[in-house]
Parts: sequence; structure tokens; C-alpha cells
Amino acid sequence: MIRKYYPHNSVLFCTSRTEEGLPLVCSHNMNLIVEGILAKATNDYQIEVNHSLFMANHFHMIVTVINPDDVREFFRYVKGEIAHAVNRLLGRRKRTLWINGYDSPIVLDEDKLKNLISYLYLNPLKANLVSTLSEYPGVSSWKMLKKKQRHKDCTKLPRDKIRKLHNPALSVSEQKELVKTYKVEGKVYKLAYKPLSCFYAINPDSKITLDSLIEFVERQEKSLIRSGDKTEVLGITKLRRQSMQKAYTSKKHSPKMICLSTDKELRKRVIGYFKYLCSVAKKVYKKWKTGDLSAKIPAGMYAPRLPLLVSALE
Repeated sequence: MIRKYYPHNSVLFCTSRTEEGLPLVCSHNMNLIVEGILAKATNDYQIEVNHSLFMANHFHMIVTVINPDDVREFFRYVKGEIAHAVNRLLGRRKRTLWINGYDSPIVLDEDKLKNLISYLYLNPLKANLVSTLSEYPGVSSWKMLKKKQRHKDCTKLPRDKIRKLHNPALSVSEQKELVKTYKVEGKVYKLAYKPLSCFYAINPDSKITLDSLIEFVERQEKSLIRSGDKTEVLGITKLRRQSMQKAYTSKKHSPKMICLSTDKELRKRVIGYFKYLCSVAKKVYKKWKTGDLSAKIPAGMYAPRLPLLVSALE
């Protein structure tokens, strides 16, 4: 049974990593593909994307759950479409791109949420990819947040229009030419971010503003820059021209969390309630195995596949 709990209006901090390599390069053409997939997903599923950032081998998203049933399908679509795109660009068939599943703990309080937003955006600086947040050339909602831009038009490219690259590391001029072709062949969707709705979901009386959120992240950025070891960064051009087939194996394997909070007591209560729901769900599934399908899985939890009821057949 999948032990996930997504109540309506909950805020999730979602992360998923690739199995190997650094395929999600910051090229113009890859950015267009990823943003187009995100834009279509936000149109098709009742999930609000509040903040997002894609690194070469993983992504972070903060989302607000509107329809709990759509969470799993949203991430299945995003990861599936990106995997198909990467495999087509590299001329591969039936290769697994992502590790199984994704982390999606519930964020319980505003202070923790602010820290997670800062953590999300500061990823490229901590990895010594760029010197400032605004320099990062990959898919990120930071520039839209800074401009207070709520949405933008993005081109969703059909799978059959994504062709194998002649080189896994294109020049910047080649990338721009490819983007021109993609924009002609794709369909336009609006990619919308709602950077503050996650705060109001946690606390309807939240006093957070866009200006105060931006200021908070920039303070963390300045602190990180001052405390840095002056390591030379990779830079925008090298990031854009990186090969999609660069060998890399992630050494980071964080433990999966049920929820995240600065309040330890609140976190304990939520974990206790989650365990209670799991025990209820387990009893329901045992009833299903006997042929009694009248019992219901608790709201906000994923129902497993129905068991094979051979003994229930006439």
C-alpha cells in the first residue's frame, strides 16, 4: 500500500531525482520542453504550483493540493513526459530516467515553508553553478517571482516532434535555432505560479507579501555569498552547453519524511494521526481481501489496487 497522505489544501515539498547522469541540462531547448510539460500539467490537473526549480539531476517543487486524487497523476505525467523527451533527444528506447516515486512531505507551518522556499532557490548557488540566483539559466520560478509575474506562455511539444540530437551538447546558437522550430510545432499553454497561496493554505491569516518573501530569500542569498569558500562557479555558458550524457551518480539519499515543521510537537501530532490513518487503511484492505468492498480508505490517502477476489467468484 502506498503510504501517502494528501489532504485538501495541504502544501507539499516535492522532490525527485534521476537514476544517473545529468540529463536535465540548462539548454534553451530543454528549458522549453520542461516548461511546456509543466504548463500543460498545471492546466490538466488540480494542483497549484507555487515554486519550482529543476537541477540537472533532480527537481524541487512546492505545490498546494486542490484535488488530492490529482497529485499522483500530476507527477506521473510530469516525470513521464520528461523521461520520454530525454530518451527521444538521446535516441534511447525504454530507458528508465527517474528513481521510483517522489518525496512529498506536508509542510505544516509558515516558518518552515519560508526556509524550504529559500532552500529550493539556493540550490544552484550551493552547488557552485552560478554566483547569484538571477544568473541560473535552468527552469526556475525565481525570475517570475522577482518580476511579480504570475504566468507566461509556454510551448508544449508533442512527443513525435522531439527528434534525436546530433550532439548531446549543443552550442547556444544551435539551441536557439532548435527552439524556433519547437515553437512552430508545439501548442501554447499558460504556466502559472501562485507563490503566496501556499502560505494562505497553511494560515488563512498569513501576513506574508511578495516583497517580504523576495527579501527573505535574498537575505539568505547574501549570507550564502558572504560565507562562501570563493570556489569558482561553472557559469551560465558552461551550464547551457553541458552534455546530456555526462556521467554522474547522486550520493544524496535523504530519508523520506511524512511532514516538515519547525514545531516539534505539531509534527509529532501529525505523524501520530498519519499512523492512525494507516492502521485504518490496513483494516479496510483486509476487508477488501474477504470480498467486502463497502469499507472506504480514509480521505486523502491513496487506495491500493483492488485484490484479486478469485474466491468471491461464483
